[in-house]
Amino acid sequence: MWTHYREDVQPFDLSWNNLIYGPGPKIISFVLNSQINSVKTPDMMKLWGYIPNSNCPLCSHTKCTLHHILVNCKFALDQGRYNWRHDSVLLNIECKLQKFIFEINQRKTLTSPGPKALYHNFVRAGQSRPPYQNNPKKDSSPKLMTGISLSTTKQ
Repeated sequence: MWTHYREDVQPFDLSWNNLIYGPGPKIISFVLNSQINSVKTPDMMKLWGYIPNSNCPLCSHTKCTLHHILVNCKFALDQGRYNWRHDSVLLNIECKLQKFIFEINQRKTLTSPGPKALYHNFVRAGQSRPPYQNNPKKDSSPKLMTGISLSTTKQ
């Protein structure tokens, strides 16, 4: 049934914090009404006695449910309305990611001495620790605090 969440879909956060400070009263009203199937769709308006039929005003499908309106209307699909909604979400994600990447790249870089060779940490029984030697293949490119290498050469 379409009112149940699929396993890979995050349910809407109905915590008080999100209801008060979240996306706004219109979206919260829509989410709550859609979860109890009381959105004013043509099939519900017919059920409540407000209109004589429940046909979709776009494609004339005989039962225009919320599911039909949101994801199943052939007319809306052919016009690219679902693609527009999808692309709008991706555009918002892209803008946030570009801003985040720009902020990360503006941070001051730190030079780190690099990790010590593993053999310096382990000494076999009865042996002494070998003297420390610089590793000539050590990556000397500056590192961000996140550990992202700023080197432009392939390693």
